[in-house]
Parts: sequence; structure tokens; C-alpha cells
Amino acid sequence: HTHTHTHMHTYMHTRMHTHAHTHEHTHKALLAHAEYLQEQLDAYKEYLTAVRAKVGELQAGPYIFKKARGTSRFTHSQLEKEGVILESPGIPTQRRATIQYVFSCPEPGIYNIAMHRKGSQKAIYEKTLHLEDLLELQHLSDPIIEMEGFVVLNVRRTLILLNRIFMRKDSGGYHRPISRHFSAPTLTVTKAT
Repeated sequence: HTHTHTHMHTYMHTRMHTHAHTHEHTHKALLAHAEYLQEQLDAYKEYLTAVRAKVGELQAGPYIFKKARGTSRFTHSQLEKEGVILESPGIPTQRRATIQYVFSCPEPGIYNIAMHRKGSQKAIYEKTLHLEDLLELQHLSDPIIEMEGFVVLNVRRTLILLNRIFMRKDSGGYHRPISRHFSAPTLTVTKAT
């Protein structure tokens, strides 16, 4: 009887020790992952500062960021094909061919989208987008930009388009943010048996 009791006590002690070790391991993995995410955020902030400084230099120097002060025009169907426009609840199908979207970048990291009827200089609707907001939004599961019920834009596709229009590699170009880690530490959570 005493032998069974001692065996049970040893078994329970071993299980508790295993559980404690597993929880400690999980806690360390979560802390490492949180540290990695913080580093990524810091890297993006540094990148943004560098981008703004670089564009400022390029506009002041001999190399001018060609489109930064200019505009890019797209038709409704072009933006639908690019996957930028997801829905157009506020624009009747027959009117879509008469709508143009004008993208401009008044200053680094700030973008304007204006909706125009073809041939008209007056915007039907304008929206200002900030790079920081777009970078934060893109991590949501279904990131969208609402344009007052006219159209719904896909955040990731909009970022790709803005990048293509306004962040061309002219002189020196832009570099991706580099973190100390090239990939996130893997989170392995082992269950104690």
C-alpha cells in the first residue's frame, strides 16, 4: 500500500514538473515572438523616416522623384482588374466607364485619391491616405478602405499600386526594412502528456 502511494506521489511530482517546464518554454517562446514583433515595428518606423528623408533629398537634389509632384490617372475598370476596387455600391454600372481616379502624393507618405467624371476637373470625392495607417491596416484579416459608399478598396492592392506609382527606384532607391531577425521565431506550443 505504501509502495503504491510513493509511486503515485512520484508520478504526480513528475507530471507537475513536466507541466511547469512546458509552461515555462511556452512563456519564453511568446516573449521571443513579442520581441520580434516590436523589432519589426521599430524597423518599419525607421524605414518610414528614411523614405521621407530620401524623398526630401531627391526633390531638393538633381534627381527629382518624377511622379511625387505629379498625378497618375486610372479608369474604374483598370482598378477593378488590378484588384484595388473590390466593390462599387455607390456607382451605377452604366456610369463606371465615365469615372476616373487620380492618385497624387503631395508629400512623402501621404497620398490623395480623387474621383472625377471624365472631362471634369472637379472631384466628386477625395480621400487622403497615410502610409502608416495603410501599413497597420494591412495586417488585419480583411483590410479595406471605404470611400463614402462609392467604392471599397483593398488595402494590400492599394499599397502595391502606390508603391509602383510613387516609390520607383530612381537614384539610390528604397530598401526594405531589415530586422535583426529575417523571419519570425517559430512558436511551438507543446502539450504536456
